[in-house]
Amino acid sequence: MRKFLIRRLLYGVVLLFVSTVFIFVLSRAGGRDPRAMYMSENISGREAWEALGREMGLDRPLPVQYSIWMGGLLRGDFGTSVREQRDAMDLVRERLPATMQLAAGSLIFTLLVGVPLGVLSAVSRGSLWDYAGRGFALLGQSMPAFWLGIMLIIIFSVQFGWLPTGRRGGLEHYILPSITVGWFTAAGLLRLMRSAMLEILDSEFMTYARAKGVASRILVWKHAFRNALIPPLTYAGLLLGSFLTGTVIAERVFAWPGIGKLAVTAVLDNDFPVMAATMLLFTTIYVATSLVVDLLYAYVDPRIRYE
Repeated sequence: MRKFLIRRLLYGVVLLFVSTVFIFVLSRAGGRDPRAMYMSENISGREAWEALGREMGLDRPLPVQYSIWMGGLLRGDFGTSVREQRDAMDLVRERLPATMQLAAGSLIFTLLVGVPLGVLSAVSRGSLWDYAGRGFALLGQSMPAFWLGIMLIIIFSVQFGWLPTGRRGGLEHYILPSITVGWFTAAGLLRLMRSAMLEILDSEFMTYARAKGVASRILVWKHAFRNALIPPLTYAGLLLGSFLTGTVIAERVFAWPGIGKLAVTAVLDNDFPVMAATMLLFTTIYVATSLVVDLLYAYVDPRIRYE
């Protein structure tokens, strides 16, 4: 396990390094000089242009520019936001708690709905519960998130007045955004859980356990459920990474001050320091969640060994 952990950590470091190269290259691939982002109507002229280029190191070769930029990253200096005129990483830190809270609420909704319904649908194959679960999965993966969010606002906020329309606040502010983000993923987890459970329930060792008279509750939750967890666990890990990187649609619909909304604004404004900070954060989150999921494999299924 130690060798596996060290190997995965090294892979993560290499992946982060490659992502910095991609971010730097793509920032220059658009054909627009980075100085154009910092120039305004009050700052013009050839001399100001050249002075800003020397200050930003743009008069040097691209490898030297990259090394200077990487040196700043290693010191924690991502630059100053063009739009806000503030440190880019400070902006990301301010938005991160809101995104983490929304991600936690969405993941809880996904697990509470997708896992039990998937198990129930598999155990009650061909029954009314099975058709209800499959219908939920079909609707969940066919409804666009923006439409679902708007419908939830119209029904539960405008018509009944039970929940707020949006923005970050108390616990009631998390209900509609969490359902909007988690509805599609709960449907996918339900289908994956159902198919994994059906495969285990139809296996030979389950047939043998039934022949020995093992109780149905023990068959389902002790034998079938744990053996069927590997595919849903992988899916849940990827979901957590996607939730943490921000759900742009839900943040737009509910005016949620998260990282996804910040990243879209940075792209539209060509705010390179903020784009770099958010993209590196996204990469780090995916690497970390992938490592955690791989480690959980060994806990869920002792047959898995990495030595």
